[in-house]
Amino acid sequence: MTRLASQEACKRSLYRLALAACAASIVGCATVAASNDALPIDETGKRSDNRHTKSGLLVTGEELDVLASRYFGAIRITFENPSSRWVNVRTMRIGFGSEELNKGVLLPWGSQVDSWMQATLRRNAVRQANVDAALTVVALAGTATRAAAGDSTAGDIGAVAAGGAVAISAIDGLNTQARLANSPPLFPDSHLLAVPFAIPPGLFADKWVLLQTSDPSRPACHRAIVLDYETDVGGRERVVLPFRTPGEPSEWQSGACHPSRKSK
Repeated sequence: MTRLASQEACKRSLYRLALAACAASIVGCATVAASNDALPIDETGKRSDNRHTKSGLLVTGEELDVLASRYFGAIRITFENPSSRWVNVRTMRIGFGSEELNKGVLLPWGSQVDSWMQATLRRNAVRQANVDAALTVVALAGTATRAAAGDSTAGDIGAVAAGGAVAISAIDGLNTQARLANSPPLFPDSHLLAVPFAIPPGLFADKWVLLQTSDPSRPACHRAIVLDYETDVGGRERVVLPFRTPGEPSEWQSGACHPSRKSK
């Protein structure tokens, strides 16, 4: 598959399934559940030891670090439904554990999401091209070395293969305005805030959310997201999902989350 075809496939998957499908195709992952487990929490914030929510859902998630940049982080969230009945998520609100952390996050919407996606795919393509160029230089250098040493297999070496804002508190008001104005949706269908959505029996729903942090006066590291939603089965449910994977530093909030790692 050419690099251009790979970009187009990734772009289409963003709107059909989830951003996670794009990341999975890049890293070669074929699992359904994401790497981090969410735990239900009560009104006081106390975490349950049981991963299953009242509706029976299992929620997992992780940051898609391949899509990270200095000001943007994308999080994949999977809702697994092991039961024999449909579960419909009617509403969705998100937070980060405190008012201070909430204020530090913006949610790109509408054409902003499109612009971010196109720019990120282009950036990744440029990065891959730079990797390919470096590999080519190394391969050619190795070929020259072997040729100088009389290596008869040097001529059989093939070419190097190319690899393929709005504040959280304003979301409800924007959704209301959008409905009244009969305007296009604020978020793609696969977005976490594109509700309602259904989770089939014995299957799952893959969602994603794009977060923006750009205020240098709020250098706190965001490590977990709180999902506050309602279903037609379990009523209101709240879960806390740690989305950063230890040992996998991200470009997003690099200075705050990984102070020993220089931000690019």
